[in-house]
Amino acid sequence: MKGSLISQNHFWLDVLHVFVGIAVTVLAVFAFLSPEEYPFFFSLIFGLAGLLTLVNGQVRFTALRRAHRKKGSAVVVMLLGAILLGLCAVSAVVML
Repeated sequence: MKGSLISQNHFWLDVLHVFVGIAVTVLAVFAFLSPEEYPFFFSLIFGLAGLLTLVNGQVRFTALRRAHRKKGSAVVVMLLGAILLGLCAVSAVVML
């Protein structure tokens, strides 16, 4: 049962990667084709990247906690996600 739950979590993480990847690609195309018309897309790109990085860090943290290993790499990944979300907020404020 435990292995099934872990593989199910990885499946949903892969699905999230696909959807966020497609969304970031579409947003980036529109943002770079006409940045004057869609300036807020840059904030959305940073926000989606930060959200995905935080989710990756949480999954890594959970896996390392179950394995009773050091969780420093997961904390670094979550810190990078928080920095990306901070860039999202800064870019949203600058766009106003």
